[in-house]
Amino acid sequence: MHRRVTLVVPGNRWVLFLFLSAALALGCTSPYVPTVVYDENETVEKLSESDLADIQALTDELGIGRVESISIEEPLLPYPCTAAVVRTFGEEVAPHRRRMPVAYLVRSGWRDCFPGPEPEGADVARGDWRTRRDSVWIRDTWRVEDGDWHVDVEFEEGIGYELAARAFLATRRGELVLPDGAVGRALSADLANIDAGDIRYVMRWSESPDSPRTADGSVAPPDDPREDRFLLLHLVPDSYVTYHLLLELTGDSVLLRDIRRGIH
Repeated sequence: MHRRVTLVVPGNRWVLFLFLSAALALGCTSPYVPTVVYDENETVEKLSESDLADIQALTDELGIGRVESISIEEPLLPYPCTAAVVRTFGEEVAPHRRRMPVAYLVRSGWRDCFPGPEPEGADVARGDWRTRRDSVWIRDTWRVEDGDWHVDVEFEEGIGYELAARAFLATRRGELVLPDGAVGRALSADLANIDAGDIRYVMRWSESPDSPRTADGSVAPPDDPREDRFLLLHLVPDSYVTYHLLLELTGDSVLLRDIRRGIH
């Protein structure tokens, strides 16, 4: 027969509390690491811990807050530099509405990235990274969430959150309604390349030379394009390709009317 023995240490909870307090005081908690997205079409050097520290130091110098995500892009030749689009957490100014500062940084010098003389004044550098104070802009976005997933998307004035959320979630969840026949099959093939996380801007549909055509080839939808139910989603999956999705929101459905692929 085995006897189970329980060891009791007086005050062990208090000892554990002191240990955890000391660990926190010494900074033993895991530091926050921002999300880094690399251009899939390029072979780019991965960011080191030193790079992340320098980039955060630059955003601190600019006064725009803690870094949430960094998108690394390779500009087109002949300018062999690495560029980083840095998005910060910003602040919630209304339900689902965020104001997010964004900065454009480059590794090494401006002359490696842009033609012409190096601009004068207001240059900020940390390590191999540099930026300019006038390279910061503000994004007013709707934040649409789906569980742990979210996307922050700029929007045309007058587009409400409920309308935008319906369009984004239907795209993310694969709930877009496609036309019947060959047109629907073609759109379905194009839709396989679409990731709702790449949505960057949403606007009302309006006729222009660059606007996507509808499935039947006409320039304008059959109804008034000024109506809220026609939305155009602008997606940027990488530094070369763009997609435009023309959606029609009607009743409980979101109809996919057209997809157009473009090049930056």
